[in-house]
Amino acid sequence: MAMAIVKTKLEILVDLSDPVEEIKSCIVAIVNQHPAKQKEIMLQVDTWVGEALAQMSLHESGEEKEG
Repeated sequence: MAMAIVKTKLEILVDLSDPVEEIKSCIVAIVNQHPAKQKEIMLQVDTWVGEALAQMSLHESGEEKEG
């Protein structure tokens, strides 16, 4: 017999016309659900954003050299 799987979910409706504020609100909503891990979560998000920005910069640099 299978055991029930219980998961906590948060559904968020996002207004794509204001992406920065919406992203910030989503992060706050999620982080607030994990008080003991707030700093760890924020540091991981910071790392991810930094890596994404670095990749974008590399891509843009490559386009400038080609153009």
